[in-house]
Amino acid sequence: MVKEPIAGRVKTRLAAQIGSHRASELAQAFLDDTLLRLRDRAQSLWVCHAPATASQGFRARCRRFAPRCELVPQAEGGLGARLAAALAGEGVRVALGSDAPDLPLRCLDEARAALEGAADLAVCPARDGGYTLLGLGPGVDPAPLAGPIRWSHPATWADTRAAMAPARAAELTPWDDVDELEDLRALCARLEPGLCPATEAWARANGYLDRP
Repeated sequence: MVKEPIAGRVKTRLAAQIGSHRASELAQAFLDDTLLRLRDRAQSLWVCHAPATASQGFRARCRRFAPRCELVPQAEGGLGARLAAALAGEGVRVALGSDAPDLPLRCLDEARAALEGAADLAVCPARDGGYTLLGLGPGVDPAPLAGPIRWSHPATWADTRAAMAPARAAELTPWDDVDELEDLRALCARLEPGLCPATEAWARANGYLDRP
């Protein structure tokens, strides 16, 4: 689930700290790297985008990095309603954003294994109380995600667990995304060379990465 990287409309908390133009460039780098890393791992890859009327440039760039991806407009409503719509279906479904471009691919394998086993719900929790990956098992109804969940809040994961009860939840490898400058610095500190080339190039060009 992604927003088209338009200055002033993406990474708004980070934009307040580094400027909207640089934040939109970083959002584009995150998306490029996420698509590049996922394109050969996901059985089917849907890019659920907002706004619904994505530009031709956005569409072309997504297909450049993930030629087999399906571009699907996000549903109307709040984040919960949009996430519930994106996860509609019957089999194993996994949703993630592009704000954690270095999310280990093993997390996808962990999610799939958990959801094909005893778990109904799988998450990679983040330190801020949210999560960077959310997966549902076969037949699990995503509709409760549209309920009273506090998004971008320290209780997001706790609210999600409560909303989806009595679903059996599996917590996977914890991993943080990037919302603010502190998160960006943490990402740059842990980023493996060559893993996320677009993000690495942006960080080097903007003074957040010292290595050559």
